[in-house]
Amino acid sequence: MLYTQEQKDRLIYRFKMQCSKRREALVKDQQRMCTIFEAKVQRRLAAVPKKFSHLKIKDVLAVERDHKIKIYELLSDVSGLYRSSTTNSQNSVSDALLREEVAKMKQKQDEGLRLLQKRKESMLQGRVTKPKHK
Repeated sequence: MLYTQEQKDRLIYRFKMQCSKRREALVKDQQRMCTIFEAKVQRRLAAVPKKFSHLKIKDVLAVERDHKIKIYELLSDVSGLYRSSTTNSQNSVSDALLREEVAKMKQKQDEGLRLLQKRKESMLQGRVTKPKHK
């Protein structure tokens, strides 16, 4: 099928109009999605308690590498991380040493909890007498 020059011009014009309308629609979608994403981030940011606002993501990730984080223990773990780094005489303490120290603290805590759990099980089974309260 052969097109005349006028038909070709109309086709080209129609395609250009469709292209520009599609481009405008995509720009509008992009702006709408950016607005929605920014609102989500701001809402999540507003949900962070003030006491966690000073924490750095790097510190939280360093603690998380060693053990599963519980939100009520996060502040004590990160402060333990800071304490161990400030007591060291060197200013540049490697992350590996810090992670080891936090892991040791967590291991001691878990060991204490395990001992308490064993004692509780022993008391329930009647193998150990309950301590006398004065």
